Amino acid sequence: MLREQIAADFEVMNMMQSMVAPTGYDFSWLLEDLQKYVTSELDFTTEAKNTQAASDALQSLAPHILVPPLVPSLCSPRTLCTEFITGLTRLDKPESLKAQRLDPTQLGDLCAAMFCELWLVHGLVHGDPHAGNVYCRPHPSAGSSKPQVILLDHGLYHRLTPADKLNMCELVLCAATPWPSTAKVSRLAKHFAGALAPLFPALISPAFAFSTGMSLRQLRAASEGRLPAGTTLDDVWQTLVAMHNGESDVIGLLHSMGYVRGLLNALNYAEKPRVMALTRCAARAVADSRHTVLKGPRLAVSLQLAVLRVHLLFAMLFWLRILLRCLDALCNAILAIATIVRR
Repeated sequence: MLREQIAADFEVMNMMQSMVAPTGYDFSWLLEDLQKYVTSELDFTTEAKNTQAASDALQSLAPHILVPPLVPSLCSPRTLCTEFITGLTRLDKPESLKAQRLDPTQLGDLCAAMFCELWLVHGLVHGDPHAGNVYCRPHPSAGSSKPQVILLDHGLYHRLTPADKLNMCELVLCAATPWPSTAKVSRLAKHFAGALAPLFPALISPAFAFSTGMSLRQLRAASEGRLPAGTTLDDVWQTLVAMHNGESDVIGLLHSMGYVRGLLNALNYAEKPRVMALTRCAARAVADSRHTVLKGPRLAVSLQLAVLRVHLLFAMLFWLRILLRCLDALCNAILAIATIVRR
C-alpha cells in the first residue's frame, strides 16, 4: 500500500516539474534522486547493509559509540530488527542531559569524532543525522566516566569516492591553518563547487572563510545571506547540477554536515573542537592513503602538527575579531568627533 501511494505522489510531483521546466530550471534530477532514496528506504535489506557498514566503520570508537547490532534472523526486505537499547535521551534535551549527569562537551566530542570518522576516513555520509536519530545515555559499563552515543536510522547513506574523500581531506588540512595556500584551497574547492568555490570552505567551517582569499566585502555578503559580487543565481544552479552529476554526493555531505552542526549547537559545542575533529580524521585518512609514508610515531607527530595549526588558526581569528572591533570603535569615535566639529 505504501509503495503504491508513494508512486502516486511522485507522479503528481513529476507533473508539476514538467510545468516548471520551460522556465529554464529542470528539477527532474532532484525528483529522480528523491524517488531513488525514498524507494531504497522501503527495502530494509539496504538499511541492514548500511547498519553493518556503519558499525564496522565506527569500531575504533566503540564502546562509547554504538550502532545497535542487527538481529539477522528477524531481518528481511520488509523488516529490520536490532537489539533494543534502553535509557536513551535526545541530544537536544538539555534538562534531560543534566538530570542524567551527561556532560554536553563529552557528548559533543563523541558526536564530532563519530561523524568525521564516517565522512573523512570511510567516505560514508549518514543521510539524516538529526536529533531524532542520535541519542545518548550514561555508559552502561561500570566505572566508565564517558557517556555513550547511539546512532540510529541507517536507511539513507551517501558515498564519497576514495579520490573525492582524499580531496576533501586535503581541503580540510589546507584550510585549517592560519597560513593557507589559497591557490591549492581554491583548486580543491573548485573541484567540488565550481563557480561557488570561494564559498565552499566556509560551508565546511566558518573558520575556513579566509582560505580562498575572499575579501571582507565578500565575506560580509555571505554572512548576510547574499551572493558575493560576480556570483549569480545561475552560477548557483549550475553548481548544484555539477555536484549532482559528480561521482560523489557532495550535496548529501553538506546536508549531513549542516545537521551535525545543528546537533553540536544544541550541545553548545564550540567550533574549534569540531574543526580539530575534522582535521584529525583528515590527517589520518591522508596518512592511511600513503601506507608506508606515515606510521606510528610519524603519524602521531603529523596529527599533533595538524592540531597545532588549528590552535594557531583560532588564535589568529580571535585577535582579528579584536582588531576589527577596535577599528570599528575607532571609526565611530572619528565620526562622532567630526560631527561635533562640524557643529
